[in-house]
Amino acid sequence: GVAYSPTVLSWIPGICLAEGTLITLADESTTAIENIQMSDLIKVWDFDNGVFASAHPLWIKQQETTARYNLLTFSDGSTLKTINQHRIFNKQAGAFTYPMTDDTPIGTITVNVQGEEVSLVGKTVVDETVNYYNVITDYHMNLYANGILTSLRFNNVYDINEMKFVKDGRALRSLSEFADIDSRWVDGLRLREQQQPIETIS
Repeated sequence: GVAYSPTVLSWIPGICLAEGTLITLADESTTAIENIQMSDLIKVWDFDNGVFASAHPLWIKQQETTARYNLLTFSDGSTLKTINQHRIFNKQAGAFTYPMTDDTPIGTITVNVQGEEVSLVGKTVVDETVNYYNVITDYHMNLYANGILTSLRFNNVYDINEMKFVKDGRALRSLSEFADIDSRWVDGLRLREQQQPIETIS
């Protein structure tokens, strides 16, 4: 089943990354997203502690095909092909934001896999057929795609400042709210810490 409720825009469902996107593993090697396995250990950013970490996939989306993608370019020369509105880290906003909206203007500062700040210098829609995939990492819910920090909406569990969650001491939600959801999603997507209504989570 699908691990999250995808946003569906006018031209394609799914918020994903194009075939050939290189995912950085914990040992600093890279693997194309279409080759990622559940046993792989992926390099992530730990926003709880403000350090690099690693995590296994929680969920892998298998191949689908679309006739359009977004081409993002960055000041360090990196490029990223996103499907629909796959979020990138936005340091100014302190959150992961949709790249093709006003929330992520040209000049947005993000970070690369070396921990360096880079800026978004271009974004355009390309009409070209491409296969696409997605990976959600367990608990940390982020990864480096072509060297750029990306994630999904559940990583906006807290505001982010200086690459760390700004935790507000809120109480965890009751497990009873998630009685019909497998515990791996409750833990892996940090559902007890999320603030959105239950109907938008499930």
